[in-house]
Amino acid sequence: MPKIEYVFLDFDGTLVNSLPVLYNIYDEFLKIFGFRGDKDEFNKLNGPSIEENVAYLKNKYSIPFSKEYLLQKYNEKIDEIYSEKISPFSESETALKYLKDKNYKLALVSSSKKRYVLNIINKQDWGKYFSFLISGDDLIRAKPNPDIYELACKKIDVDKLKILVVEDSYNGFLSATTAGLRCVLVGEKGILLNEVKLFLEDATK
Repeated sequence: MPKIEYVFLDFDGTLVNSLPVLYNIYDEFLKIFGFRGDKDEFNKLNGPSIEENVAYLKNKYSIPFSKEYLLQKYNEKIDEIYSEKISPFSESETALKYLKDKNYKLALVSSSKKRYVLNIINKQDWGKYFSFLISGDDLIRAKPNPDIYELACKKIDVDKLKILVVEDSYNGFLSATTAGLRCVLVGEKGILLNEVKLFLEDATK
């Protein structure tokens, strides 16, 4: 197989330990209207955009408010705690530095809003690692649709066989593979250096 040149990295659940915080936001949002969330449903919502998730919850629970109002309430909850409560996984910085030192080009591909992602990127001084960022603001259909990875591929003139995607969710995996890219999944501890080395080794076989 060709040598990997680009690594496309997901953000939430891959580089930062945000899923517990995002679950609490989802659960608190439903509580406003007298409902309780559950982990299985939340996992299905890991990947799509906030707009898509709010539309899904409105329809499923027949919440009698406009999508605009519900989206405002959901975003208010994210604004309250997202940047303050979220921290990187223990090996994220090490993995990013390793990839950069090995001359891989990195791109951040996330369904989250750009301002949420950039807030944390700037706080961690991670901007030096990434060639570009694709966010949920850049497209209409989020993961599991392939649009976000197809858009990332259009940013660069590289054979898809030379790109490796690192994701944490099945929706993200579907998005990447439907776009024709190879994708590996990380576990609950996010990206780990030894796993990164194995991913890259396997990708060249």
